Amino acid sequence: MESVGSRRLHVYGAPYTDTPELDTLSRHALVFDRIYVGQALTSAAMAALFCSVYPYHGWFTVSRYSPDLRIPALPAILENQGYRTAFIHSGQLYYDNNEEFLKDHGFKDIQSEHRDYGSVRDAELVGKAVDWINTDRSKPFFLTLWTQDTHHPYFAASKDDYHVHDSYLNRELNAVHSTDALIGKIAHQIDHMGLSDDTLIVITGDHGEAFGEHGQLIHGFTVFDEETRIPFLIVNPRLVPNRIEVRRIGRQIDIAPTILSILGLAPPAQWQGASLFENDRDRRAYLFSADGNFTLGVVDGDLKFIYDFNRELPQLYNLAADPGETNNLAQQSNYAATVKREYLRLEAWLSFQNAYLGRFADTASRTLRMGATKTQSSLR
Repeated sequence: MESVGSRRLHVYGAPYTDTPELDTLSRHALVFDRIYVGQALTSAAMAALFCSVYPYHGWFTVSRYSPDLRIPALPAILENQGYRTAFIHSGQLYYDNNEEFLKDHGFKDIQSEHRDYGSVRDAELVGKAVDWINTDRSKPFFLTLWTQDTHHPYFAASKDDYHVHDSYLNRELNAVHSTDALIGKIAHQIDHMGLSDDTLIVITGDHGEAFGEHGQLIHGFTVFDEETRIPFLIVNPRLVPNRIEVRRIGRQIDIAPTILSILGLAPPAQWQGASLFENDRDRRAYLFSADGNFTLGVVDGDLKFIYDFNRELPQLYNLAADPGETNNLAQQSNYAATVKREYLRLEAWLSFQNAYLGRFADTASRTLRMGATKTQSSLR
């Protein structure tokens, strides 16, 4: 689900009737409650979801920095196991070399539009998904459907009043409701084809969306929860007869390893994530944003530490007591040791991440593509 965080979904306890289909599907689902993206951008999400890597610390996302990043990807791994693979999107994929990234990482069939339309488009995904699945029923399949209508400026067929006194948020909630209906139709089709028991329906968001909670709109500018905390449900009536809520910290980079673990497959050594079925009580989620100020963050238990490098501003929040992240504890003396420890962790991640990704990037190819990107930008 494009630009859909977990904060405003009824399936996660929000006071809006926007996810009746997810509510129903969650009766046979693992519902992960604390899943964080590394960076609240679509391109960063693609690298995290399919290659299980944290973002590149800079102005370029992984797909722009190195679309042919030499790290095995989930669709390529499944293709080697005999799966058919496809990526179907109701928007365009030119931005940040995303289409090239997907092709280089195992998606054999990619369907998208040539531009982002200014009207409702996602409903077409259902028919396209069914047609693609029925093309060859002899093989297992890995199909990714990526919606568009929930992206700013939020398109939906309905115009219900959610009583939020914010026209943009009301539009987004209507778009979420439409996307929820779409997911319900896909689930119904899977069931109608007799595939429910042996098909995993994995539902997530690429990132969240801000509506002024911290003075910011849309996404990509901060590491607060409204932008970085996403839904993640694994639906299968045979494997999950009743809803199971999982409240431990997880990361977007853990989704692919979790899927492989269900299939009995080991993740590649290059992946930075790990299966959420592993009992890792010390798992931390690292966060990054460069579109606003250059900011890093880390979620460690109930505490979230943020450091704004532009303003040299530390922020510390207790998410259990302060889920809205409004009470900065960083200047309180009893948290001094915590602030120092978490700052050093961010420094370590900042020192490590780009060098790690650089081990798997083709330098000559990367330089050529980045040069081409600059040329294209100047022409626009």
